[in-house]
Amino acid sequence: MRNHGYSSRVLLVAIPLAVASAAFLGIAYETKSVAQIGPARVVSLSGTITIDSDWGGGYCATLHLTNTDSVASNTWTATVDLKGATLSNAWNATSSVSGAIMTLTSVDFNGTIQPGNGIEPPSSSPGFCASGTQRPTLVSVVGSATNCGTYYLDNDHDGYGNPASSLYTCSPPANYVAVGGDCCDSDNLAHPGQTSYFQTPSRCSSYDYDCSGSNDRKSNGATGCFETPFRCMLNASRTGCNAVPTAPLPAACNGGFTSYDTAQCGQTWFVSTKGCAFYVTPAGPGCTSWSNGGPGGQQFCK
Repeated sequence: MRNHGYSSRVLLVAIPLAVASAAFLGIAYETKSVAQIGPARVVSLSGTITIDSDWGGGYCATLHLTNTDSVASNTWTATVDLKGATLSNAWNATSSVSGAIMTLTSVDFNGTIQPGNGIEPPSSSPGFCASGTQRPTLVSVVGSATNCGTYYLDNDHDGYGNPASSLYTCSPPANYVAVGGDCCDSDNLAHPGQTSYFQTPSRCSSYDYDCSGSNDRKSNGATGCFETPFRCMLNASRTGCNAVPTAPLPAACNGGFTSYDTAQCGQTWFVSTKGCAFYVTPAGPGCTSWSNGGPGGQQFCK
């Protein structure tokens, strides 16, 4: 029904739609913050209707669409005034008619239109045939883009992207995710929210596995006590020495001086039993500290 031996001609050119066209179709504009992934965004499109076959009492036509926006559309809707003609059939679109107005909506294989481009391949463009002496005009065309927002490159595929490699798009490329904050995008163990502790550095030569900006240490000893500084002082009678902490002892150490040295992340830490020694010199009695013990394990960090 599309070929009737008549030459093709361009019927009209539609200008890009303003906001009013979106309102006509019931599509609302939405304001988004940079890091928010929104449900939808209006995409500006332009269109032309080309008459492919014209036999006086009817015609067949193709609707050509172009994306004039900066983001890709995922779907589109066009309205066409048939000028009293009766729609015979339509293809490459979902069609409906109300009075003289025909509405064409994209289908799954032609809804995506990249910025500056038309429907690819062109053979996927919508078309229709109608009976009547008047020729159609394009009333409006508008696209819709979903999931628009800032996406981040996720090289290590841990679900968190590099905040230094971001882009705003409605069609994120492969390896881009909606959540940023990854401080080491070459190691999938290092990311925000990491709760595990490690005794070797990440691939970024850091122990900041949870991307908090600092190292959280975790001892793996029997008591979990950390080193408490202390000093030795003569008792009141100057006959012995007392060990005096320079800070309150941690509760986990049970008030004693058996404690664990805080080592650097990944290094060996030690358990030691501390005490004071009494000594006498010509200048008078004095005190000194002593300790003994052995290795207690590796210092875990995140």
